[in-house]
Amino acid sequence: MGGMPALEAVAGQSVGQVFELTRAQTVIGKGEVDVRLRDSGVSRHHAKIVRAQDGSLTILDLASTNGTFVNGTQIDVALLREADRIQIGPDAILQLVFRDQPSAAPAVSDLSERQLEVARLVAGGMTNIDIAQRLGISPRTVASHLDHIYSRLEIRSRAALTRWLAEAGLLGDPR
Repeated sequence: MGGMPALEAVAGQSVGQVFELTRAQTVIGKGEVDVRLRDSGVSRHHAKIVRAQDGSLTILDLASTNGTFVNGTQIDVALLREADRIQIGPDAILQLVFRDQPSAAPAVSDLSERQLEVARLVAGGMTNIDIAQRLGISPRTVASHLDHIYSRLEIRSRAALTRWLAEAGLLGDPR
């Protein structure tokens, strides 16, 4: 086991995407989570991968509706090894891989669609109040989205967010 652990989507709507496991705990699901899967049958908070200090990885089912499977066996808790296949719901399958180098920047998949929308509006120069009015949400919800965005991208300012979007080629108009 060498390199950065990651989950590669090998089946389901996210096929081809790679989710690096850079945190001590990574939650997988359909809601506001670290690895977001849009497949049917995926619970909002479906499973969690915990990385121990020795680098070992353990997956826990979070009382999901359709269960979590490792290599075809339903689990509550399991130790993961390279090339293990993790089935989340009936369609999504993730394979544990180890990459030689982590990517230079957080991936777009680290943000939800709403977070990306808020980020683009920030980059367009809108205030939290302007964004709240445009999206029909409260300014406090906008601030909460920004807190999550900053945390996930490991940045601290609106300028850094704008720079990240530009480098990722995501400064197009929000819907």
